[in-house]
Amino acid sequence: MGVADRLRPLVATLAAVAGCAATLTRSATAEADSVHLEPALSTAFVVPVSTSSVGAEGAVRLGIELHPSWAIDVVGGVGVSFGTHPRGWIRLAAGPRWQSRLDGWWPHVGLRVWHIHDASRQSWMEHFGANLVGDPSHGLMHTSCMALAAGSSWLLTPRWAVFVELEGALVVHAGGRDPGAPHGWVLAGAGVRWLQRR
Repeated sequence: MGVADRLRPLVATLAAVAGCAATLTRSATAEADSVHLEPALSTAFVVPVSTSSVGAEGAVRLGIELHPSWAIDVVGGVGVSFGTHPRGWIRLAAGPRWQSRLDGWWPHVGLRVWHIHDASRQSWMEHFGANLVGDPSHGLMHTSCMALAAGSSWLLTPRWAVFVELEGALVVHAGGRDPGAPHGWVLAGAGVRWLQRR
């Protein structure tokens, strides 16, 4: 697999994010006078579907709010699973989030595109550098998913909020050959978010 083939899923992910950004920007009204950032940290309980294992993930997030009801979420996560087929992964996800600002809590739904570098835990331990840069020679899977998320945030102060989220993802493309690779993912997580504006 050449460099171009390895980069194709990532380029497709970035193109989808750019398309979402353009659509949301066009739909923003005069109420959205500027872009606001919402950095966040989160942890999640993870079930890689069809692997007989469970795991955990830590993530850094950035919400790019284009309108009080619209934002783009960008997520970078690292996780491990334990069980019959222990695995490790690095995940990049992005997509639009729609939220409703109620009194003190903001329910939301989101649609995201994922790109994951996923391999057995043994492969990560023995070939960390190669897996990190996307070399599939040692069983690394380049996995692309479509995901749907739903959750809510609760305001602690005008600038800080906690949130919970349930996210399910379905593999739509898997580059590589690993019969132990998951067919989908379910994440149940929680985190804290800083709000540039309320």
